[in-house]
Amino acid sequence: MLGAILAKTANIRGFPRVALVFRVRGRRTGKRWTMATQAQRPRVLLVEDEFLLCDMIAEALSEHGFEVYAVANAKDALRHLTCGSPCDILLTDINLQGDVDGTTLAQALAVYGKDPRQIPAGAYPRGDAAAYVEVHIEQGPVLEARQRALGVVTAIVGQTYLAVDLHGEAGHAGTVPMNLRRDALAGAAEIVRLAEELARDQREVVATVGQLSVEPNATNVIASRVMLTLDLRSTLDESRRQVAERFRSEVRAIADRRQLGLTITQTRDINTTPCDPRLQDLLAAAVTRIAGGGEALRLGSGAGHDGQAMARLCPVAMLFVRCRGGVSHNPLEYASPRDMGLAVATLIEFIGNFDPK
Repeated sequence: MLGAILAKTANIRGFPRVALVFRVRGRRTGKRWTMATQAQRPRVLLVEDEFLLCDMIAEALSEHGFEVYAVANAKDALRHLTCGSPCDILLTDINLQGDVDGTTLAQALAVYGKDPRQIPAGAYPRGDAAAYVEVHIEQGPVLEARQRALGVVTAIVGQTYLAVDLHGEAGHAGTVPMNLRRDALAGAAEIVRLAEELARDQREVVATVGQLSVEPNATNVIASRVMLTLDLRSTLDESRRQVAERFRSEVRAIADRRQLGLTITQTRDINTTPCDPRLQDLLAAAVTRIAGGGEALRLGSGAGHDGQAMARLCPVAMLFVRCRGGVSHNPLEYASPRDMGLAVATLIEFIGNFDPK
């Protein structure tokens, strides 16, 4: 839970400089913040990864006349600020809470020679950019399986993150009968399997439990608490949301049956970003001319990309490059010089035929 939140704003779009300082202690209390000056409907960018707290703060600010945009983390905040999205107040704890070494985002930017207060001034106005085109390895096995060097991206995947916190009761592994246990880890195991089954049953949805934290994490002690994360992705937003809702409902049933305490927090929800159809066609034509092989292969991106943020500024497109085994985020990641050369040549061909009008 946050102890304090600082807000600073640049004097942009005609709004006066505003500074906010207020404290949050986990429950609604009386007056929690003071404002030095007040503008007419200032726009607040709220950065907070704890869903319930974020909702509470946003509600309080809305009640006092603020227009609130909420994001879950610093990366999403930077995307918001640098893509021309309106913001008069940056309200965040990222200057107060550091990484595992205690280094804050503001400190890291300062060491790099940058001033975090100047981030909003770096935003491109809408209309200044004609298009955004990104070249990236596929990070998946489809191009390799289809024996294609390049592919044209149709859409960048939508994402939902859920954090599940299970509370059971610790006990001795040898003395507590199986039918009397409130084992948080056994419940978590059932939930991991549930996530996999739900994704397999729903078209074009993938589900990953990538983090699992167990307490007390001892060989001879029944787990009293487990925290896990679920990453749901799909280029079909409705399918992703349906899986998320079924997951919530069935996890509650598992917790009730096992007599476990439960909290489910949504920490991210990002819609699918379609790539611009005209740019797709131009890229596809360039791929065909440079790489050959007939009509260019089109496929969705299962990973997030900068294009999701840039789409709020201008039309976007992406070109995928084949990578060996679909491996990424791994020392074995590899794309051949030939394939990379084809990608560069395709991009040059695309630019040569692109008409910004």
